[in-house]
Amino acid sequence: MTGTLFKKQMMEMFSFFWQNKKKNKNRTGVGLVLALLFYLSIIGMLAIMFYFAADLICEPMVDAGLDWLYFALTGSVGIAMGAFGSVFNTYSSLYLAKDNEFLLSMPVPPVKILMVRLSGVYVMGLLYEMLVMIPVLIRYFPAAPAGLSPRVCSVLFSLVLSVVVLILSTVLGWCVALISTKTKHKSMITVVLSLGFIAGYYYLYAKAMGVLENIVADPLLAGDFVKNRFSPLYYMGMAASGKTDMFLIFTAAVMASLVILCLLLAVSYRKLLTAGRGESRTKYREKQSKVRSVNGALLIKEFRRFYGSPNYMLNCGLGIIMMLIASVALLIKQDLVTEEKHLHDFQADY
Repeated sequence: MTGTLFKKQMMEMFSFFWQNKKKNKNRTGVGLVLALLFYLSIIGMLAIMFYFAADLICEPMVDAGLDWLYFALTGSVGIAMGAFGSVFNTYSSLYLAKDNEFLLSMPVPPVKILMVRLSGVYVMGLLYEMLVMIPVLIRYFPAAPAGLSPRVCSVLFSLVLSVVVLILSTVLGWCVALISTKTKHKSMITVVLSLGFIAGYYYLYAKAMGVLENIVADPLLAGDFVKNRFSPLYYMGMAASGKTDMFLIFTAAVMASLVILCLLLAVSYRKLLTAGRGESRTKYREKQSKVRSVNGALLIKEFRRFYGSPNYMLNCGLGIIMMLIASVALLIKQDLVTEEKHLHDFQADY
């Protein structure tokens, strides 16, 4: 039974490879190959991007004896990538899956359902995290200090880090599910959370190159700053850099946190799956229907469809939001735009 549930969970998670959700049909032949090539190209581009970022900081840090700082920074990126990449899958598959009541009606213990669902969350988080950590390890191995310990610990550290991702994804997914079930406008909440993630990603991306350049310029100063201000990152980096005792302590702490989380979920998982958690209900009120023109009725229908679909709002409304932001930015930064225009005109003249 456990193997069947796990197989079902994996097929649901990766159904986007072979299913066309829009047409509700399975992809075959050329369509399947093109879909696989599309997703593999995205994975490849992300892996290359993380490799070049690791290449920028690896050698200066290893030469300065700051292997731990290299893994503290890249491990933090891996945790963020894994947790935020899988949080919405956690929200939908662990807490608000459509077949919760069906599975609970079968002679399957809720704890077994929980373990299978957690394994799916773990696999998804592991895939996102490894997009970062595999390029990081590939770049680290040629520059690593002599000996087997740094290489073995760094590989095992990546696997332990995936458990950290599982813990964070589970907690964040619970928060998203709680917010979603407490509000009537679920689509809007999904859009707001998605926009927040996109904004945070672009903000960090814009700041990342400047931070990396400062770290490369003075890695010792950066190491002292992280060690004094963010000591958990220091211990995490030391665990990956070949210090066996630190690795064992880090692994024990992570596994203890996982056990505590599983115990808390096991006690209340049936309640989490079946409780409405204050989901708002709409009371019927008698109202008079307004007579509208054909065009007005179609417009109202399209607006309701727009507000009812997070994907529709993001795909069609994000451009409008970006245009408004760009307009405000042009008003605030008009001196900079005018200066750039004068410089361009001067270069064109000469």
